[in-house]
Amino acid sequence: MTDKMSPEELAKYDAEYGNTEPADDEGGGGFDPVPDGDYKAAVEEAGVVKSKSGKPMVKIQLRIFGDSFGGRMLWKYAVLVGNALPYSKKDLAAAGIEVGKLSELPAEMEKLHGALLKVAVRNKGDNQNVYIKGVAEAAPVVDDDSFPFE
Repeated sequence: MTDKMSPEELAKYDAEYGNTEPADDEGGGGFDPVPDGDYKAAVEEAGVVKSKSGKPMVKIQLRIFGDSFGGRMLWKYAVLVGNALPYSKKDLAAAGIEVGKLSELPAEMEKLHGALLKVAVRNKGDNQNVYIKGVAEAAPVVDDDSFPFE
């Protein structure tokens, strides 16, 4: 989704990094977890990536819309093989994505950008799970022929 930066590109930030003290924050992250509940969240990024073990996985970056947690970020990860696959397909179907082949999924994931999804957040210990419950508002359709710049 984003390109990795090389050590040479990072070098221009070495001084700032070296001269900055870590934040004094007892919670570690600066934010309490988003509490259990149902939310509407806008899809900022969506795609198929490799998991740490090299398996295909859906990654969806969401921003909560409205209420007191508006602006907070959530991430949905769903492994696309093995025992996790039926649950991943359930979440994808709730987001309006149903494909016959896994190879068709990346193109369909692109269509999620800008959609407003209904999600449920459930916390258990240090783990936070995000479940897709449905589409609140579909992503805007972009007609490539309507762009005057070419």
